[in-house]
Amino acid sequence: MLMLNQYGGFGSRGSVDNLLYIAINTVTTNTLIQVPTATEAGDLVICVQHQASGSSTVPTAVQPSGFSYVGAGTQGGAAGGSNGARLSMSYKVVQSADLGVDFTCGSGAGYYQHHMIAFRPSRRIVSVETGGWDTSGPTENNPAALTIVAPTYRPSISFGVSQVQSSDPTPTGTITSTGTQVFTDTRRDVYYRIFNNLVTLEDLTIDVGDAGNMNHLCCGWVAVR
Repeated sequence: MLMLNQYGGFGSRGSVDNLLYIAINTVTTNTLIQVPTATEAGDLVICVQHQASGSSTVPTAVQPSGFSYVGAGTQGGAAGGSNGARLSMSYKVVQSADLGVDFTCGSGAGYYQHHMIAFRPSRRIVSVETGGWDTSGPTENNPAALTIVAPTYRPSISFGVSQVQSSDPTPTGTITSTGTQVFTDTRRDVYYRIFNNLVTLEDLTIDVGDAGNMNHLCCGWVAVR
C-alpha cells in the first residue's frame, strides 16, 4: 500500500537516503501514549499496540489519530481462551502538532502495552509504503516462525514482534542476527532492522520460544522515499 504524505517546513528536498533510530516510548498501564520526547517534526514513528481484554472477546480496534496501519492481528474465542487480544502496527510521519500530544491506543478495561518508535530520515519524507505483514499463532505451543519478506526498496525498516499473554515464563524471542532488539520485558520482544541505501535487502526470520500461554508473532516493513 502506498500512502503519500506531503509535509512542508522541514528537511531538504530529494529522495531519503537513510533512516536513523532515535528513541522508543513505552506504556504498560495506560491507553494513552506520546511519541518519544526526542522526536522532531518529519520523523517517522511506528506504533506497536497490544491490548488484552481479560475475556474471550477481541478488544475493539482503536487506531491512534493520523496513523496508518501496517497490519493487525487478533486472538479470541477458542484460540484466545480467557484472553482475547489485538496486536497491531501502524505508522505516521510526525508534524509539529503531534509533539507532546497524547494518542489514544485502546479503550475499556484490560491489559495494555504500547510502543512509539521514532526514526529520523536524512531528507523530507514524501511517500511511505508498507508490506510484509504476517502473523503466527496464538497458540499455547511454539508458533511457527515468520519470514519477514524483504522490503521492495530502500531505505526501509523491517519489524518483528513476539508477544505472550502470560508474564511467566519470559518469552525468548529472536530475530535474524542482523536485527536489533529495541524492547524486551516479561511479555514482549520488539525488533527492527534498518536497510539504508547500499545495504542489501534480505528476508529476516522472527521466532519465539514456548512461553506456555498464548504465544503470538507478527511482522511487517515500512519503506520511505
